Amino acid sequence: SPKGGLIAFQAYKGGTFHIWTMNPDGTGLRQRTEGHGDDREPRFSPDGTKIAFSSDRAFKGSYDIWSVDLASGKLTQWTSSTADEYEPAWSPDGSEIAFASGTGITATTIQAVNAEGKLRTVATAPTGARFNSPSWSPDGKLAWIQFSGTKSRLMIEGKQASTLDDVFPFPATWLPGGKIL
Repeated sequence: SPKGGLIAFQAYKGGTFHIWTMNPDGTGLRQRTEGHGDDREPRFSPDGTKIAFSSDRAFKGSYDIWSVDLASGKLTQWTSSTADEYEPAWSPDGSEIAFASGTGITATTIQAVNAEGKLRTVATAPTGARFNSPSWSPDGKLAWIQFSGTKSRLMIEGKQASTLDDVFPFPATWLPGGKIL
């Protein structure tokens, strides 16, 4: 969590994935979602009060973006497209969630949605490419991984971040001073 008090993770227990939290020392284990749908890829909101995740809990054959309020347990569905929407990432002010969108693991767009459900397309993959792992910088820049052929590149605001062609598909971690890991 933003202040370091909780760890969120997905765990396969009872026949499906759910979102769980625990204290950093392993105590306080708590299941945050339940039901028959898979709930995956938890990401804390900047204020630490909610966790966004991807889920097929609507049982329509695709993943959508949801959030769970940690105090009340209330679930909120942020998207409801027929596309698979996954790998949520909160904007620094918590007003939007960016995510990869496409069919299965072939995300062809990075999109963002606000709490009112207004969607915007941030980037569209070039022909033959796919996207993964959006991540916001503290000052609001959006990064993602672009796969094309045998190359995987870190993109920031649509521009290649380095000459490296083998970036692992995890969300970038932003460090102080504008550095990225």
